Amino acid sequence: MAYRFENYFISFKGIVTLTLAFCSAAANGFDGWDVSNLNARNSALKQDYFSMQDDYDIWVNPALLQAYPNRVYSALGTALFSQGDDTHARLAGGQLTLGPVNAGVYMGRPYTGVIQNTLFSPGLISTPGNLIAMTAPSVAVKNLLDLFLSMDLGIADAGLRVNINRYADQRFNPVGAQANGTSVNIDEQKVSGSDVNLVFGAALKSLPLDVSLSIGLPSFTNNYVYQESSTIGGTLDRQGHASLDDTTNIAATARMDVLALSKGLVRLSAQASRFSFKIGQTNRETTNGTATVDQTGESTLTSTELAGYATFLLKPSEKITLIASGGLQYFHTTYTTASTDKLNANPLRNSYANSLYHADFPARLGVEVAADGHWTLRGGASRNLYRIDRFSGGSSVAGGVTQPLSSPRQQTIDADPLVELALGIRYALDDAFLIDGTINKDILHTGSYLLSGVSDQLLTQISLIYKF
Repeated sequence: MAYRFENYFISFKGIVTLTLAFCSAAANGFDGWDVSNLNARNSALKQDYFSMQDDYDIWVNPALLQAYPNRVYSALGTALFSQGDDTHARLAGGQLTLGPVNAGVYMGRPYTGVIQNTLFSPGLISTPGNLIAMTAPSVAVKNLLDLFLSMDLGIADAGLRVNINRYADQRFNPVGAQANGTSVNIDEQKVSGSDVNLVFGAALKSLPLDVSLSIGLPSFTNNYVYQESSTIGGTLDRQGHASLDDTTNIAATARMDVLALSKGLVRLSAQASRFSFKIGQTNRETTNGTATVDQTGESTLTSTELAGYATFLLKPSEKITLIASGGLQYFHTTYTTASTDKLNANPLRNSYANSLYHADFPARLGVEVAADGHWTLRGGASRNLYRIDRFSGGSSVAGGVTQPLSSPRQQTIDADPLVELALGIRYALDDAFLIDGTINKDILHTGSYLLSGVSDQLLTQISLIYKF
């Protein structure tokens, strides 16, 4: 069995809601693929999917589809025992060899990418006099499907994955006579978006090296229209618009086995990604055709992520596999926003910017033991050895005077002094039908139902594979 680095990404909280939400979305994966709640084997081994090469690695590098032909795959969370986020994980599909080409299709996986509908409200401009308060629709972004195509080019295996997502919603609020004597004529909001991702991969045959490149093409618009009339005040019109513009979403990965041992190997892996976006916004209000609110706003976010890992894989016997990995994950995010009130004598009403640096130093250890011809037991331990955070920010008001939001600070902490320990199991039937289950992700802290009575942490993930 070969192995590969899993994509370890970072989520963070606090500071600025919009910045954090987008960074978290980008950190889940350059195309929104969050594998953590789907792959029962990796969860039990506490490894990232850069660390291990198995059938799940096709999501990072579609060229590896060549190594896993003719199979049906399904992953799910078990609502019977678990009430946590794992219960929402659903994935089904498979791949088939057709001559020199290996093709596959998967459907149902959750979307965690760039388009987060709750972030795109024209009411985001927080300036005095903003009268448009909006609630973004709550319909989830739908991942339509993932299409795979790979083939043997002689010197290398090459692959392509196309991921298609879409979002569409509209809300029509009640209209007609109101208790205050006015009449609402229009009150509606329409939201639409798409996110198409392309991943290109290659696995060389002359060297133990594989590389991939991901390109994301997201779009999003949010429009709001409101009109009311009264015999006293006349006609009031409000319009809001927000759109996602000038987006860059690109990432690259590389992995190479650098040292072969008698019963193992040493692997180096790296990932780099660049994500940036701009949201343009307008808010406008008129009374009897005369503008009373005329605002524009622009928010930009840029995030750079770098990750490097070293993995030691050892197989002391046919039934035992050991995996030890460690590395560095780093990202730098800059967020700026500014709004302008065109009806104000001094048009610059509000702007601010902040910058966040974050670094983690994770260490992970996993073991897998084949108990007999059908059962395999596995476990893993992980701990973030160190974390470094640095944040700085400032704002300016109408007079152009800069006022710091907070003094620049660097905070170095022992991110998690406790070790997380996970357990898992596999049942194999003639190597054609495999069932993987995560018994518990963190048994030392949450325990299982048998140990602590916490039933929603037991057997939270199941992965099924049928080979033909």
